[in-house]
Amino acid sequence: MPLQHVGTMKLSKAQIDALRRPLASHEIEWKAAVKDGPPIIPYVAHTAARDRLDEAFGLGGWGCVPVGMPKMVEGLVLTPCALMINGVPRFYKWGECEYKEANRNMSYGDALEGSLSNAIVRCGKELGIGRELWSKNGRSKLTAPGQRQRVSQESSRRRDRPPDQEPPPHHDAHGDDVISDGQRKRMWAIMKSTGRTEAE
Repeated sequence: MPLQHVGTMKLSKAQIDALRRPLASHEIEWKAAVKDGPPIIPYVAHTAARDRLDEAFGLGGWGCVPVGMPKMVEGLVLTPCALMINGVPRFYKWGECEYKEANRNMSYGDALEGSLSNAIVRCGKELGIGRELWSKNGRSKLTAPGQRQRVSQESSRRRDRPPDQEPPPHHDAHGDDVISDGQRKRMWAIMKSTGRTEAE
């Protein structure tokens, strides 16, 4: 793995702006914290990462290529990849995608392509694409689809509240409950069942 190019890339202001510009709502996708749960975890859509790279480096000016053989680990297809920019390897990441042979809607080839897409998103984070989604402050500005409560209330735990203490009801600026007491209890049960930590 050549490392001499790591940390040497120079970007123009226009390129930096294209990569670091805050994500629009259509560039964010959502997933559940638990099976069949509500979509409360935001992540960068791989199409959005591709579009940002196109905008910054031009169509054909970049590519993500495997640099080793894929492997299966506990139901995940893992592929080591390098993000090439203008023919130079700049970032290396493992891409991953869940794969189950019993799933007739996804072939092994689909899983390989999915792991490549995941590697693109992970490499894009090094360039600032959607980095706010890994920030507690950034997540606090988002609202999960179909819900009025902020994402940070579901995906992170306040530092001043013990893990087993049930959160108090939340009120908006006008004194009205943003979510019902029953909804709050169900959401708190989901949070505890995922085993998420403060750092996440």
